Amino acid sequence: MTDVELLNQHRRGSDAAFADLVRRHLGWVYGVARRRLRDAHLAEDVAQAVFVLLHRKAPQFAADSAMITWLHRAAWYASETAARSERRRRGRETEAAMLQQNSVDSSDPADWQQLAPLLDQLIGKLPRADREAILLRYYRDLSFAEVAAQIGTTPEAARKRVDRAIEKLRRLAVDQGAALSVASLSAHLLNYVRIPPPPGLVATATVTATAPAGSAMAASCANIVKGATMMMSSTKLTIAASAAILLIGSTVLGAIWAFSPAPAKVPLFIPSQPPAQHEAKDAPKRLAPFSGIRWHKDLPEVQVDGVWYKLIALNDLPVAQIFAYQKTSGDNDWQKHFGEDLVDVLTHMGHQPSDTMNLQVITLDANKTTSTLKDVPNTEENRQLLMVWPAPDQKSLFVAVRWHEDVAQVVINGTWYDLVSIDHEPAAKIVDFAKANFGPNWKKQFEEDLMEILTRMGHRPNYVANLELHTLDSDELVTLTICVPTTAPN
Repeated sequence: MTDVELLNQHRRGSDAAFADLVRRHLGWVYGVARRRLRDAHLAEDVAQAVFVLLHRKAPQFAADSAMITWLHRAAWYASETAARSERRRRGRETEAAMLQQNSVDSSDPADWQQLAPLLDQLIGKLPRADREAILLRYYRDLSFAEVAAQIGTTPEAARKRVDRAIEKLRRLAVDQGAALSVASLSAHLLNYVRIPPPPGLVATATVTATAPAGSAMAASCANIVKGATMMMSSTKLTIAASAAILLIGSTVLGAIWAFSPAPAKVPLFIPSQPPAQHEAKDAPKRLAPFSGIRWHKDLPEVQVDGVWYKLIALNDLPVAQIFAYQKTSGDNDWQKHFGEDLVDVLTHMGHQPSDTMNLQVITLDANKTTSTLKDVPNTEENRQLLMVWPAPDQKSLFVAVRWHEDVAQVVINGTWYDLVSIDHEPAAKIVDFAKANFGPNWKKQFEEDLMEILTRMGHRPNYVANLELHTLDSDELVTLTICVPTTAPN
């Protein structure tokens, strides 16, 4: 049973389901606390506080990967809260003397002893997709097939994503003076991140988390819960406040655009990045109220605080109205611009987004509940995390692929074509990239996991792709530009 299924059972009143969640995650949550704190009893309080937070928030996580990244962040903030409280209590002792050193067994490898106190902070610096990969593979101890099921990809693609995430983590560790190879880092994560919790802690954490607020059980870790909650909230507020300063310049510029006459057929959107040699220090930041977007046909699904929703409106402005405006303005890349340049889109329509937005959404669970997410921070951090996720059923562009030397020939609507480009990226360039990165298996990779190649090239696969194709049945080369869905049947 998945984490989300257990959480749903708990929402319906099953404390046994919550106990299963605690049992499943307690080892690595306790491990986060022990790496940060030298006091085993304090680490137990931190672990209990994390599950109190989970019980109280009980967010509607759309996937187990969203839940584990949230839990890891909660574990880190709870550990930081406990460390600060202990430092204040002990007064004259330095943090270095008080924390970390005794949390690692002296018999452990020296490089792990050096990395352990830094590990969870470094993981927190990784992009969201990399955090998910490492937490699922090593903290949950899932196989690559199980990781693939969690993130909606193939086992081989999951393995590659984990490998890339480990390499990024290794580089961060090296920057902090902890020199490890990829192999040793992977081995240490497999062997040491999960620490067996003390006997009885599963039951204690379950009872504490599900106890009424203010009860004697909950009081034991109340200060940690309060401090962690404040730290998580203040981080969001700090980011939003910083973004608000940047937003002033963006909205003023947007007002000028909105009221200035524009000649017909002038491109609606300015480039996302100015030329490097003319990069302006005060260029407006493009902000976002969600940290992920994916498309089901023409309907957007967005991620807010790790939860996926179907988006209906922004500040009472229906998304259908926004899309209609983009299309009538001649924007051929309207889905891309909606996801990555939303502030520009709304500004052109005469709407000036503030530092928060209200999102009208529909949940993706069986209830399909319509609600409003109020005062969602419209932040630069979200924009940096934002990626256009493939739809859940996205698999392949082509029904079949064959090769004429190094030229891919593909079937579209029952007809064979030479492939010229995908979303304006030349097919020859994609082939060259596949050769350079996948060696003798590059054709197999192209045929079975084209989405992986495009993602590694910096192209974010969407629900549809524009293909340029040459017909095979004529001496004349005719280029066709068509919109092809990436579907499971293909």
